[in-house]
Amino acid sequence: MSELQDVSPVTQDYLEAIYRLQLQKRVIRVRDIAGELGLKAPTVSENLRLLAERGLVEHERYEDVRLSPEGARVAQQVHNSHRILCSFLTDVLGVDSETAEKDACAIEHNISPITMNRLAAFMGYVHSEDPAHTIQLFEEYKKQKRDAFQTRPAPVKPSADMKICKLSEMKPGEEGEIRAVHETGPIRKRLMEMGVLRGERVRFIREAPLGDPIEIRIRGYNLSLRKSEASAVEVILDGAANN
Repeated sequence: MSELQDVSPVTQDYLEAIYRLQLQKRVIRVRDIAGELGLKAPTVSENLRLLAERGLVEHERYEDVRLSPEGARVAQQVHNSHRILCSFLTDVLGVDSETAEKDACAIEHNISPITMNRLAAFMGYVHSEDPAHTIQLFEEYKKQKRDAFQTRPAPVKPSADMKICKLSEMKPGEEGEIRAVHETGPIRKRLMEMGVLRGERVRFIREAPLGDPIEIRIRGYNLSLRKSEASAVEVILDGAANN
């Protein structure tokens, strides 16, 4: 299943709901999914049976629910699209967050891959280190017909009282504001899709016993990042940033 268009909107909703729940809970039950989607448990159970037959979820009757590797891939793609759409609606159009959530749910099932990729590229410029030149930068991108993710804006010059470190170097409990993402290509795209953008608040939760991956909290979600990805992200630690 290589294209998101091959997955029905209902299936996308189920997979995204399970994905969101997995970020919050260790064990997911049918009743949790029913509550997330506003549906009755028997309806959810029947749909989970169908999803299991397609290899998108792992679920036995009366047991917990998990996404299969393929289901997780699709769910993350849907989730990332949803987040980019919400960001565009709130940060660019000034729509309130509640309306943005509803509209993003409606748009994400109908938007083409080409438009979604262009929107993701545009939002990368919106959250660049120089928002005042967003439109100008994006026009340059279109004119030169280059991959937006190969563009790496220059970071804001640090002041003497800023304490800046790599995200990979933060300690559990430390918080701060993302200053810059020093990467290009697929890694920058992946970080952007997960919401790791300049100006976002981030909290370091923990690292794996062997030190990799790490877990952070950003935009209300817990995310796992490889240290190689986190080392590309600069953070201004709290107590050290003055506007």
